[in-house]
Amino acid sequence: MRWWSVNSSANKNDKDWFCGWYGLCPSSNMRRAWSSMFYAIVWSIWEARNHMVFKGLTVELSLVIDSVRFKVAWWFKHHGKGSTEPITILMENLEICCCEASHMKVVTAKKWRPPPEGSLKFNVDRSFIVETGKAGIGGILRNSKGEVLCSFSASVASMEATAAELLAIHWACLLCASNISFKGISICIESDSKVAIEWVKQDDFGYLPMVQVIYDIRATLRRLGNLSVCFTQRESNSDADALAKRGLDIDGEVINWLSP
Repeated sequence: MRWWSVNSSANKNDKDWFCGWYGLCPSSNMRRAWSSMFYAIVWSIWEARNHMVFKGLTVELSLVIDSVRFKVAWWFKHHGKGSTEPITILMENLEICCCEASHMKVVTAKKWRPPPEGSLKFNVDRSFIVETGKAGIGGILRNSKGEVLCSFSASVASMEATAAELLAIHWACLLCASNISFKGISICIESDSKVAIEWVKQDDFGYLPMVQVIYDIRATLRRLGNLSVCFTQRESNSDADALAKRGLDIDGEVINWLSP
């Protein structure tokens, strides 16, 4: 709530909180984003609680906040009128979600090209700090309409840049394999690292420090049959790059599954 300079004390129960939520909306032109915020908060807290209770995981507050940001940005992008901002920009600037359609900021469309109708595209990337060796990975899965089906950000162990790119490709493979609704749907995993793609596609050991990851990627591609790994220019991979940079700032991982 501090994003919109609103303060509120805790209510006695959830029902009172729900009923009083809309009365806290500081401006009429924020009503659309404000209404989605309540559900995004409750959903994200529920997810975090399930991770702690059923999986025994420790969930950082920053990850819950990121989850709320993602949900609000996603809802606004797909239900707001006229939004052309990439979802990662909306996540960082939620005030954009408060604008009326007539006052909405318009930016030049990214060079990302959607996949053919009926197929999906999973863009992945890594972010790497040379001085520290710290690495983050990220990815975003979209359909032919540009609708986001899944995204992830994660911090990974210290490794060089191409190794982190291989790990991002591996994550995309595992996420696709974990969702049975993708069975039979053509999915292109796009990376802007030619070296990583060559290591995946060639028949030899590839990069020895990451040989197990490379073999796992190859095995997943063969087993599923509907996945492919392709190269894309860096300028068309900006959303995945932003998610990878977010991975540098978190401890652990953030995975979001959404329905178009």
